[in-house]
Amino acid sequence: TDIHLRPSLYAMAAACSFGVGLVGSSRAGTELGALWTILVARVIGLSVVALPLIVTRRLPRPGRVWWMVTFSAIAELVGFAAFIGGSQNGVAIPAVLASQFAAVAAATSYLVFGERLGMRQRAGAAVIFAGVAVLSLLRA
Repeated sequence: TDIHLRPSLYAMAAACSFGVGLVGSSRAGTELGALWTILVARVIGLSVVALPLIVTRRLPRPGRVWWMVTFSAIAELVGFAAFIGGSQNGVAIPAVLASQFAAVAAATSYLVFGERLGMRQRAGAAVIFAGVAVLSLLRA
């Protein structure tokens, strides 16, 4: 009774968008190189998301957590470049590995920060890891 249609549709749209973005980044990275692919994506993100918030003065300032924002940005850029580099010989394996980021983040937060995971979070991570293991076995 707690599964609602609208959030499920948003999640499916986000997953499809994520997949299209991964394949597009892989192809653009092959044709343009990682630097241009990352630069174009950041310029579009800045102009579509950040600039309107800056102009309307609704972009919150991070204050004392600048170091976290900076680390997050650098980690995202390194991950994006690693994905583009890894997809030079095919996008399938890097895309499947990249799609596990939520489960990896949950497992890491549990191990490193002692974050409490609910039964659904544990089950979701287990299903993701099991699915990847099965696909790896079938592919081998």
